[in-house]
Amino acid sequence: MAAITEHPCFNQPDNDVFVWRYFELDKFIDLLISGQLNFARADQFEDPYEGCLSLQNYNPEIIKHLLSQIPPDNKMKIITQLDNLPLHAKYTSYISCWHMNNFESMAMWKLYSKTKNSIAIKCRYSKLISVLPKRVYVGLVHYYDYENDILPMNNLFYYVMSKRKEYMYEQEIRAVYSVPEIKNEKHFKIPVNLNQLIDTVYISPSCSSYFEQVVRDIILKYGYSFQITKSELLRTPKQSLQKVVL
Repeated sequence: MAAITEHPCFNQPDNDVFVWRYFELDKFIDLLISGQLNFARADQFEDPYEGCLSLQNYNPEIIKHLLSQIPPDNKMKIITQLDNLPLHAKYTSYISCWHMNNFESMAMWKLYSKTKNSIAIKCRYSKLISVLPKRVYVGLVHYYDYENDILPMNNLFYYVMSKRKEYMYEQEIRAVYSVPEIKNEKHFKIPVNLNQLIDTVYISPSCSSYFEQVVRDIILKYGYSFQITKSELLRTPKQSLQKVVL
């Protein structure tokens, strides 16, 4: 049991790099109870360019060159199919998003935590690969200049593994589960071994001591023994040399 990593659309980082997932307490509890990772259908993401081609893909010269390689009788059929590919990719791809970073990120806390009471889980990339089934593909997101770059069109995965360069700060890794036909379900859950996956659970740097204890109790209640750390990103810095020397 291991996710697929050998694919031209899925570039690979170092196996030992850390990956993170930041979320609210309710989603963390759901993870503990179900033992399943949530995969959201690509159309559920906020980025309106999710699954879209770049502007240069619609450049008349590019299209003209493309059409010159297609038999005349098949031109309209092929163009129609190409037009439908972004929408098809978006509605048949279920994605779990992770942040690649060897360090904790204050930006990610702020971006993905709607309240002070939030959680992050950290693991090695190799562990994420190992707990996912073979039908899941995992790799680095490609970041493009959507004004000037031409995006590949020869594989459906390129549509959901490409994002605008303005999102490079996310350093995103995606696990993608693809289905052959569009389904009504907006989310798909995949069972994983959480004890094998999670190295450390981080508790929000801005949470209360009460919330910290609640998280520790919940983890213990459901029988897990993860390492738990209260983030120290907002701890009070040392500001007096006298206190150190004297």
